[in-house]
Amino acid sequence: MLQQDSPKTTVKAQKQTIILGEMRPGFESQVLDVAVDHQNVYATHFYNPIGAPHESPEPGRFFVLNKSDLSKIAQISVGYQPRKIAIDPGRRRAYVTNYSQKSYSLSVVDLASRTEITQHKLGQAPIDVAVNTRTNRVYVTNTFQRKVQVINGATNTAMTSIDVGPGPTGITVDEATGLVYVTCVFAATQPYVNTVVVIDGSTDNHTIVNTLQLGPERTQPVSVCVDGNRIYVGCLGGGSVYPTIAVFERNGTAFTRLPNYPARSGVAALDVAPRTNLLYAATTRGVQVFKTNQDLVTEPIQVGLSLQGLAVDHSTGEVYVAQAVEGL
Repeated sequence: MLQQDSPKTTVKAQKQTIILGEMRPGFESQVLDVAVDHQNVYATHFYNPIGAPHESPEPGRFFVLNKSDLSKIAQISVGYQPRKIAIDPGRRRAYVTNYSQKSYSLSVVDLASRTEITQHKLGQAPIDVAVNTRTNRVYVTNTFQRKVQVINGATNTAMTSIDVGPGPTGITVDEATGLVYVTCVFAATQPYVNTVVVIDGSTDNHTIVNTLQLGPERTQPVSVCVDGNRIYVGCLGGGSVYPTIAVFERNGTAFTRLPNYPARSGVAALDVAPRTNLLYAATTRGVQVFKTNQDLVTEPIQVGLSLQGLAVDHSTGEVYVAQAVEGL
């Protein structure tokens, strides 16, 4: 966990670390995402044998943590290899994608009773999840099916999926506009796909209103976040293409490309602290911070390697980072 100084630009170093799973000989302990609301911090956790990242001996766990000291309040069994989290704080619901072929599902967790109430079987293979708390629609990217799958949160039933083309990975919802942003990356065919698909989620028609091109063949966009009319896209890079954060300015459903932010290494997750105009990026070399209204870039804050998830608590300014193989 990191602490930001408001309203300054400085960011304090690592404040606290918690290990979610005891170490087991022959296994890696994986934490791939973190989320926060006004009450708690949440994280996913599972084990896999060393050298076998797609196998797990048991279902994963969804942790509920106390915000004040990160003590463990509850651990809830979900599907195999839980990956990403979306929280609906008003309805006290959490949504967790389960990536393993033993599940290929979306867990719905009731945060009041701290139980999994259902698993939606989605097929190979759910990646990321986002929820629009205004419309009570849940969106899941499914790379192999080339779709965004939609769940009606009120009835817990599947709706018509949205065909977005090859490689949907990261996803976020702008509740102010109803727009849904989906990063797509696919390198198995020519030309390579490096795009952000923009969907109008204000109605259940879910029409695609724009497709943003990211450029070079190995850009690899995998994460996206929204701050007002600014859209930030985290890219892994590869080959001769450097990691970067692509920036777009929105006007209605039209978008203008702005200069990139130079990432020091591949960007797996992004989030913004609106009060201070700070953009946080979880990378393979630490947390990198950008002052968005001044184009100011910091060196990465060393909180560990292989960072996978990141969440900003907008009420306190604290930043939570999920570190694969170690913890939160």
